Amino acid sequence: FILVHEIAHMWFYGMIGNSQFRDPWLDESFASYAEVLVDASAPDSTDLGSPGDIGGSMADFPDTDEYFSVVYGKGGAALVAAREAAGPDAFDAALRCYINSQAWQIAVPGDVAVALAELPEALRILEDAGAFS
Repeated sequence: FILVHEIAHMWFYGMIGNSQFRDPWLDESFASYAEVLVDASAPDSTDLGSPGDIGGSMADFPDTDEYFSVVYGKGGAALVAAREAAGPDAFDAALRCYINSQAWQIAVPGDVAVALAELPEALRILEDAGAFS
């Protein structure tokens, strides 16, 4: 799974930049999400109901265990759930819009919200996970 995760960083951090300190979920959660898209048996170690906001900065987490659990685990799970709620075709189209509009720029969480604006089910799941906090 690590290979898929690292290849996903070619898009989420390489092509679409972000502040890894302020908004780590914009690349790490998307890379974890890619693992599940490629192989449904990819590890999903975190329940969406677990504590912690995926949208926190690195400084918001008391230790690396919680950081990895929330940003990688819960963040990836939230994106998978958002895709399931909106439907794969609609979510993938919105994700393509996000990628196309933010390519070679520095994205912020609000850019994801704009891309998902017409998919309220998906947006709600990410909001509930703390993506825009």
